[in-house]
Amino acid sequence: MKLYQPVLFVGLGGTGCDIGAELERRLREEICGPDGNDFRKKDNKDRMLAYQLPSCVQFVYADMNQAELDRLPRRVVPGAEHVPASALTAQYVNGLVPEIVSYPELAARLRLEAEEVVESWLPPASRQEPKVNPLHRGAGQFPTIGRASLMGTFIEGIAPAVRDIRRAVGKLVNAGEDLRGVGGTLIQGIDVFVAFSVAGGTGTGIFYDYLHVIAETVARHSGMRVKIYPLVLMPSAFAEGLGGGRPAQLNAGRALLDLFRLVDQQNGADAELMLRSATDHRALSEDDVAVTYPDNSRLVMTPGTMQTGFLFSQPAGASREDMHRSIASLVLSLVGTEMSDDEQNGEHNQSFADSFVNEAADRQLAAETGIGGKGVSTALVASLTVPVDELAGIVGSRLLREAIEGISSADGRVESTRPDIEEFLIKSGVHPVLTRHGLEYAEPQPASGAKEVTAALNRRRDSMRIGVDGACLANGRGYGRFTRELLRALLAAASDHRFVVYGDRDSLAAADLAAPNVDIVHVRQTVSPASAAGADGYRSPIDMLRLLRSDRAK
Repeated sequence: MKLYQPVLFVGLGGTGCDIGAELERRLREEICGPDGNDFRKKDNKDRMLAYQLPSCVQFVYADMNQAELDRLPRRVVPGAEHVPASALTAQYVNGLVPEIVSYPELAARLRLEAEEVVESWLPPASRQEPKVNPLHRGAGQFPTIGRASLMGTFIEGIAPAVRDIRRAVGKLVNAGEDLRGVGGTLIQGIDVFVAFSVAGGTGTGIFYDYLHVIAETVARHSGMRVKIYPLVLMPSAFAEGLGGGRPAQLNAGRALLDLFRLVDQQNGADAELMLRSATDHRALSEDDVAVTYPDNSRLVMTPGTMQTGFLFSQPAGASREDMHRSIASLVLSLVGTEMSDDEQNGEHNQSFADSFVNEAADRQLAAETGIGGKGVSTALVASLTVPVDELAGIVGSRLLREAIEGISSADGRVESTRPDIEEFLIKSGVHPVLTRHGLEYAEPQPASGAKEVTAALNRRRDSMRIGVDGACLANGRGYGRFTRELLRALLAAASDHRFVVYGDRDSLAAADLAAPNVDIVHVRQTVSPASAAGADGYRSPIDMLRLLRSDRAK
């Protein structure tokens, strides 16, 4: 994958963080490869960590739920051992929630200390106001609580929000070498993607302020051209009772109105002719889109910074996770598409994303409904995923069927293992057994009648003897002692049977087998069987073959 301009992704609220985590995983797959080392193999990148993204890609996550922020670093890398790599290209905004525990206390403080700033949007005190407690677990699907928490933090200044964005921008400005490593050239500007939903509390409550903070901070600390692209997840992505339904639609109505007004102002703003002091926070008109904060700061977004927004509604059959993958796919397609000379048409577009949103020259014209302009784009993106489990089941079933059919059907070929046996004997050093002639054996003639059958069986009984491997008889304990005692008992109990005991001289001498119905056969052994029976020993094939030959000869 190639990147042509630095990219800053800002995730607001739970939805923004989920989309950012999906985008981080996809970028690592594309840039770092399956083992995380593809980008490291480039020139002068040996000091980078596995799965470390190039510094021209930065992420900033902001959420009131501190527990969700703490889980993010582990979600974006294959294993916990790679978490340090994720921390090099991601910033996690801490301190957005003031020390005050509950919303009623926070609202009371804002009314006392920042009345001029909050009186236009903070509801008056009443018994019916939400009792959200504690605030660090989220805004509870109340956008007003989300913005009130941000304002409570901004009483002392906007530094908590600016700090992490400034760090990310500093890395982007110095990312020229890494940008060339992924196919880019000279840094001309920064593409900023801000993801949030308009159904919940945190993202809906803080997105408007954060868009202004991002535009101000990136422009001031980079000195480059900035383009901001909001990625908005609509209420249809949330099920009834699980963040969706009527409350989500009410939240979205007010949030989208603010977003559309801001986009219209960005596309068709007039010059501000009235001079004002730094402490004058009054709106110039009813359509003034600047934001003011308790520390006497007023932020105005430069026209042309955010000329459109992308709205994502959930189509039939798709899940919210599918929507996250789709939004990540859109970002990858926008930042990773090369601009040719013909496509630029003389325009100095900093990326394909810049060119894509600027092709429509009528964004400042009135919409067909007569309400607002045509600045916002609806987006429908399909992210194709591979159903690994389903495919594995299909392939496994096919292989199992073919295996069963192969086993059940008769094979006309005759299987022969003689080549394998010959190879084994040759490598074992006992290959002469292949050329040894077999013993002469005369099959007895069939007998008829009870007398002849009885006589034949008696002759066969007399000719049969019981052979015993006596190589272990010298072992003083364990199976050596067991074999000695068992053999002595057999010799005494089966006096009418003939026993033949094979073994080396030392083993047979230790057994002291003195019985009329036993024959002793001495067999030379290369290694003492008592030593060969140890944990590290073994009986050689030559010794085993000598025992076999002795039995055949007897």
